[in-house]
Amino acid sequence: FVLLSFRTPPGTSLEATEAVLVQNQQWLLAQPETAAVFGRIGSDMMRLGGPNEGMVNARLVPQKQRKRSAQEIMRAARDALSQIPGQEISIANPMSSSSRDFEVEIAGNASLEELDQYATEMMDRLSAGGGMVDLDKSLRLGLPEARVVPDREKAAALGIDAATVAEIVQSMIGGLDVATFRDGEKRHDIRLRMEKENRDSLDAIGDLWVRTKSGELVDLRNLVRVEKGASAATITRTDRQRSVKVMANLDGVSLDAAVARAQAIAAEILPPNLSLQLTGDAEAMKEAGGQLWCSPRSSRASRSR
Repeated sequence: FVLLSFRTPPGTSLEATEAVLVQNQQWLLAQPETAAVFGRIGSDMMRLGGPNEGMVNARLVPQKQRKRSAQEIMRAARDALSQIPGQEISIANPMSSSSRDFEVEIAGNASLEELDQYATEMMDRLSAGGGMVDLDKSLRLGLPEARVVPDREKAAALGIDAATVAEIVQSMIGGLDVATFRDGEKRHDIRLRMEKENRDSLDAIGDLWVRTKSGELVDLRNLVRVEKGASAATITRTDRQRSVKVMANLDGVSLDAAVARAQAIAAEILPPNLSLQLTGDAEAMKEAGGQLWCSPRSSRASRSR
């Protein structure tokens, strides 16, 4: 098998991501070693994903019927598919217990920006050493976000609380289930939401009406301001501390050598409030009889007998 994971930029539509999926599938199907492909976009039973994330699983013909090994096909796929504009890819090892061959985690009492900075530096240094490909991190800052901030004094003067404002924005923009329709034994939720053309712009929030305690309707723009910003899609924690995973696939480097490299880099760049921890296959090796041990702030790695 060859397992391809890909991601398009945040905010990419489902249709645009599907077009990238088709290109990936077409390239894999064009390879003489490919017997069949299966692709998907979004979530599956194992993980959550958005409309900008997808996967293609290519089943190869038996080894006796192909000229290239699975590793050679993975290298060719990485070189070719990374040229498709607008996508980031990872060619995973299907036999791995995690999504990548190599995973470590930077954790500690730090801001998201600080974690992102050190994770990026870790990735750059790991890549510079060679033998590690498809480098990525779990933390992604810069996702577009709109914040609706109520003017509490104005709202209170009109007898409107913040919860009412939030409910109006949620129901009109995000949608709200308000009733259930029964059709025989089937039940269908009735969802209240504005028409698409009326909610595609942030200006639509200001056009919403809210009723005051005296019964009058006022434009929401008189009670709130809309701020554009950026945020992280998810914030992970380890032992109640913020954390970020740094991941890679290995190409010519052993797992223990990759971990030793990461430990050496961590000893150089991480401040005292951050530490490097093993996850994924590296953690599994450590727990399976002590084959591999690494101190979080040490560059040493050794095997026990």
